[in-house]
Amino acid sequence: TAGVINIELALPMRLDVGDSLDIGMGETGSVRGRIVADRVLLTPFQPLFRGVFDLQGYISGAVAIGGTVDDPQLEGSAQIVQGAATFTPLNKRYTEIQGQLTLAGNRIVIDSLSARSDGTAVVTGDITLESLSEPVLDLAVTLNDFEVMGVDNETDAEFRGTLALTGP
Repeated sequence: TAGVINIELALPMRLDVGDSLDIGMGETGSVRGRIVADRVLLTPFQPLFRGVFDLQGYISGAVAIGGTVDDPQLEGSAQIVQGAATFTPLNKRYTEIQGQLTLAGNRIVIDSLSARSDGTAVVTGDITLESLSEPVLDLAVTLNDFEVMGVDNETDAEFRGTLALTGP
């Protein structure tokens, strides 16, 4: 089954009508809401991720959001299990995607996010939301014989080591 999700959100929105219709999040204003997911299938969210196909797995968790666009306040946690996805630009499928996220204040803490592509990749660290539109990364990615991308008719390269992803 696809699971159950309950979303209650109030966000400032922007609607521009001109030569075309442009809808987006407002630059200021208060935000509030709650999202509760119980083993929700990830497949319906695939259109949100450009270049990702055959998205599989489940997400569960409870997240509350408050504050403003400029100073969001988050609380809760989420888990991803039994995930898999094909990343077309990389010509590669990642499997065994598992993750645990904790949200506190203006931080999203990636306790652990892992994937397999022959070897393994593990991501840990923080994403600080200076505002909802300005995330700041402080992540470590540990690769152990991980095949990041595929090359047709060639052996895929395996990567080892730790990468730091920092900044906006």
